[in-house]
Amino acid sequence: MFKARRGSTKEEIIILDPYWREETIGLLRRQGRDDELICPVCKQPVLVRAGKKKRWHFAHKDLTNCPLKNESPNILQARILLYSWLKSKLGEKVTIEKYFPESNLPRPIDCYVELSADKKIGYWILDKGIRDRWVLKDAFSSLGISTVWVPLTTMLREDDEDLDSVHLTPTERELSFSSDYNQLYSRYDESLSYLNVEEKTVLTLRGLHCVHSPQKYRFFSKQEAILDQVSFSPLTGEFVHLGEYDRLLEHRKEIEEQERLEALKEQQRREEEKKRQQKITEQQNRFFSQTESQTEFSNQPLTKSPYPLRNPPENKKTESGSSNYYDKPYTCKICGKTTTTWSSLDLADNTCICSYECLNISNKNK
Repeated sequence: MFKARRGSTKEEIIILDPYWREETIGLLRRQGRDDELICPVCKQPVLVRAGKKKRWHFAHKDLTNCPLKNESPNILQARILLYSWLKSKLGEKVTIEKYFPESNLPRPIDCYVELSADKKIGYWILDKGIRDRWVLKDAFSSLGISTVWVPLTTMLREDDEDLDSVHLTPTERELSFSSDYNQLYSRYDESLSYLNVEEKTVLTLRGLHCVHSPQKYRFFSKQEAILDQVSFSPLTGEFVHLGEYDRLLEHRKEIEEQERLEALKEQQRREEEKKRQQKITEQQNRFFSQTESQTEFSNQPLTKSPYPLRNPPENKKTESGSSNYYDKPYTCKICGKTTTTWSSLDLADNTCICSYECLNISNKNK
């Protein structure tokens, strides 16, 4: 472990911090021998181990009753690496081995970042699958802490025949996460980031998707870089590789421009549709106006026709010898049709206007 607490002041001491050097470590050694330093978890005394070979740390005088007695050496090494990286990015906002006694977490959070009262991020390192992952998720959620899961590359199982595929355990499948950076590579929105302790690198698989249920997954991009060259996302806490942030900004600008052009086209389409509907309405109004005018004219008495019937001369007889000229067919002077159902009659030349449509044509020609 790398954090202890002074029993008298309850001050937390992180032995990885730059303050503790050969010139200052003697103070901690004396306090440890005097039982002034205790474990934040089990409250038992701890000693300082600050030799030449191993990384400086605190060691229990008696590990019997401490839940940290079986901590993995791989996780301890990864914790050092991760804390140093976060410390270089965020300074005093970072701590290590953050312990919440009221939670159901089996051990302290490996690295803890408190950006604000509402923005807290916890990093949880894994070197093997875990069965109680739901318990861990619920514990983080109850504390209001966003979680960044950090599996080690010792868990990564790449496909020897398909270089763009990996075989994921149930834990890895469960802890893969959504990321805005996936859209730079594919339409699939799942990522996994692995920490390589020996090489001090981060490997991130972008665009993960299942190709053979349940464990074979293919990825669209594999980003690998030295940890010091990797950035920190203040929104999610995830690892951001070189150039990804600038590319994401450019990608978002392109999307915004595309959405602007589509909105402009939609506006133009609506305006054209509005004009078309207005034109149809105007045509319909003209049609109904003409129809009403024709209906009004058709309802007028025959004596009001612009072509009034002429009185026939007295004693004028038809070819049949009858003086009833209404029964005789006449030829329409407009359309040439011969009919007995005429609207207007001219006995001077024995012609007629056969219908009200021909009357309208005659009116327009005047």
